[in-house]
Amino acid sequence: SVTLPELQPYDASENAIDDDFDEFVPEPPKPVVQAPAPDGVSESVTGGQYFVLPGELTERLTSIDQNLARIAAALELLVVKQMGS
Repeated sequence: SVTLPELQPYDASENAIDDDFDEFVPEPPKPVVQAPAPDGVSESVTGGQYFVLPGELTERLTSIDQNLARIAAALELLVVKQMGS
């Protein structure tokens, strides 16, 4: 059998860390602007509405799309490599 040594008393207040992470208040989101559907776009596809996304959201979605494409390409290479071995 194994005998463990006695543990020293632990005082949690010595290691308390006060950070401001949970005190951060983000900016309120910007509203999505509605515009009429462009010519040539069926209203049945858009539900009769066309949304103009804010620039920040468009950039974020583009970044996510690029990252997903990069991950998919890397995963495909990994699968091909595994299938070949």
